[in-house]
Amino acid sequence: MEKLVIASNNAGKIREIKHLLEPLGITALMPPTAFFHEMALSADAAMLESVPNLRLISFAVREVHLPQALQTALDQKIQAQQQAEQQKYQLAQAQVKAQQDVAQATGQANAMKAQAEGEASATLTRAKAQSEANRQLAQSLTPELIRYQQLQRWDGKLPLFSGGGVTPLIDATSIISGTSGR
Repeated sequence: MEKLVIASNNAGKIREIKHLLEPLGITALMPPTAFFHEMALSADAAMLESVPNLRLISFAVREVHLPQALQTALDQKIQAQQQAEQQKYQLAQAQVKAQQDVAQATGQANAMKAQAEGEASATLTRAKAQSEANRQLAQSLTPELIRYQQLQRWDGKLPLFSGGGVTPLIDATSIISGTSGR
């Protein structure tokens, strides 16, 4: 089994890299802090030999190049995580859209219900008003008022009666005027 020393103080990253390398048969190792210190001292000593007036105060690893198999595995994992996040985002967007659609449909249904209730109430109010008008009209009707209305509408002609079947047409003019046709 191969071993790979990972120069990082980020324990979370080390765990991720270990998880990715295990299926490939590579063991990831995190060096102790003393290793970094020793590395800095070695670099300081090498610098003192080449440039005597220069002293190393701080040491940082700026760039780490991983083996191609490891880099590919990391890239695939990052891509998979990004796709999963994209799907979560799309699902959240779909849920928000569904909630908006439900709210809109509920609002439209409530508006239609309120309109129907208003129309029903208006119809009921009109019916009650007509009923009250009919009641008052019925109370105000007297035989004298009915007779007055008949006279107001009379055109001066006497009615002609006709019967069905064997009853002949009767001219009632002479009966009403008091003159007989004798």
